[in-house]
Amino acid sequence: MDSLPTELLMRIFRNVPIPNRLNVALVCSAWNQVMFSFPEIWRDVSYYPIQCRSDSALGQLLELSGHGPLNLDVAINDRGCASICESIRRALHRCVHLRIELWSNGTTRGVLQREITQALTSGHAPLLRSFILVDSDSSFNPECSPDANIFSSIAPRLREVNFTGDIWKFEGSFGVLRDVRTARFVCHDWPCSWKLIRKLLAALPKVENLELTLTSWDQEMLDAGPQGDLDIPPSLRSFSIFTRQTAHAHSIVKRLRHASIPFLITRPTSRLPAKYEGDILNDLCAVPVPRSALLEPTASASKFVPRSFLHSTTTPGLLSNIVLFDKDVFLSRRVIRGQSPEDLAKLQDANARLLLDIGPSTPISDVLFTHITRLYITETAFTTAGRPPPQLPALQHLTIYTVKTRSYKRWDVYSAFDSSPPKPHEVVYRPLWPDLRTVCISVRHRELSQEAVTLPIRLTPEMICVFLSTYILHGEPLRSLELLELRGLELLVIDPMGLQRLLSMTETMQCFS
Repeated sequence: MDSLPTELLMRIFRNVPIPNRLNVALVCSAWNQVMFSFPEIWRDVSYYPIQCRSDSALGQLLELSGHGPLNLDVAINDRGCASICESIRRALHRCVHLRIELWSNGTTRGVLQREITQALTSGHAPLLRSFILVDSDSSFNPECSPDANIFSSIAPRLREVNFTGDIWKFEGSFGVLRDVRTARFVCHDWPCSWKLIRKLLAALPKVENLELTLTSWDQEMLDAGPQGDLDIPPSLRSFSIFTRQTAHAHSIVKRLRHASIPFLITRPTSRLPAKYEGDILNDLCAVPVPRSALLEPTASASKFVPRSFLHSTTTPGLLSNIVLFDKDVFLSRRVIRGQSPEDLAKLQDANARLLLDIGPSTPISDVLFTHITRLYITETAFTTAGRPPPQLPALQHLTIYTVKTRSYKRWDVYSAFDSSPPKPHEVVYRPLWPDLRTVCISVRHRELSQEAVTLPIRLTPEMICVFLSTYILHGEPLRSLELLELRGLELLVIDPMGLQRLLSMTETMQCFS
C-alpha cells in the first residue's frame, strides 16, 4: 500500500462515505498518512444521517477540511437538523458546490425548510457556483417553500442551480439568476403557464442547459396558440421539459418548432395516440437545426416496445440520436418508415447516443448503427443466440449497467464481445468495435451471491485505453478479484464493505502501477 501513488489513494478515499473514513484510516497506515497530510480529501463531504448517529459529526468533519473551498452534499432529517443547519451556515462562505436534500414527512417538512432557509439567508456564499435543493417528498407543500431570499442571498456568482419545489413563488427573485449556465427546476402541484416560462427564460440570458419538470399546467399551456412565441436565449444549447401528459408534450413541441436550440426532451407518461406520434415527429423534422429527441414513456408501457423498427432495412443508419429509454419509445415503426430519409437525416447529431434496454427477446445483432459513438446497455441488451454481435464502427464509449445477479451466471451480455461462448469466470473483449476507447461497468445489485463476487475481467492488449470509471460492488466483502491484463485500468471503486479486503490484496493493487 505504501508504494501506491498518493493521488490514487486520494481518489479512492473520496469515494468512501464520510463516517467510514476515520475507520479506514485506523486500519491502514497509508490511509492514515493521506488523511492527516492532505486535508483537501475532506473538502468533498457527503453527509447522510443514516451513516452517522452523532448530530455533531458534520461540524467535526468540516473542521478537518481546513479553510479551503468545499463541496458539500448533505441530507437533513428531523434529527439534529438545527445543529446540521448551523454547520452549513458556518461553512457556507467556503462552499463551491452545495447540495441539500430534505428527508422528512408531512409534519416535519416545514420545520426543516424553515431551518435551512434561515441558515442560507443568514450566511454569505461568495464562492458558490452550484446549488441544489431537493425535497424527498414529491408532494411539495407550497406553503412550506423555502423563502425566495435564498436565491438573492447565495446567487451573486452562481453558475448552476437545481431546485425541487415551487419555483414560481420565486418569480420576484428570477433576476439574481442572470449568470446561471445550468438550471434544473422541478415543480409540483403548482399550475405553470407560458407567461411564467417566458419570464424565466428572460431571467436566464446566459443559460446553456435548462431542464424543467412540470407536473401541473393551466389550460392556457394546452392551447396551441401561435407557434414559436418563446424568446429563446441565444446561449441555450439544451432545453428539456419533462411532463405528465401527452397533450403537454405536443404543445411544447409546437411552441418550440422554430426555436434554434439543438436539443429537445419531452417525457409523456402514457403512450401517445397515433396522431400525436406523427405530429411530433413532423414538428421535430421541421426544425431548421439538428435536434436530438429523447421521448420517454414510463416502464409500465413495455408492451409498446417498437422492436420491429430496430431491424428496419431502410432506417437504422439514420437512427443515430433516437434514444430508447426504459424498454419504451413511443415512435412506432409506421411513423419511422413514414418519413423520408431526408427528414430523418435532420435528426442526426454529431454526439450520437443510444441507450438500449430492450430485453432478451429483442436481439439487435443484425442492426447496423453507423453513427453511434456512445452506447449505454444493460446486461440483457445483447442476446446473440448464435448471431454475430452488432457492427458499431463508430463506437467509442461503452457503458454496461449490470443490475441482476443471474447475469453473472449467464454471461449473456459479454457474449457479444467474442465469437465463441466465454468460459466460466472469463470475460473477453475482442476488438470488434475498432474505435472503442472507454468501457464503464456499473454493478448495482445489493445481494450478490458468493459465485458472483468473483469478478474476473480480461481485456486484450488491442484495447488502446480502458477506463472503468464506476465499478461499485454492494453486499458481501470481496472473496477474490482476478484482474488479468488490466494495465489500462485507471480507477476501481469498491463499496466500503469490501474495501478492507481489497487493501490486503497486494497482487490486485499491482494493476494500478
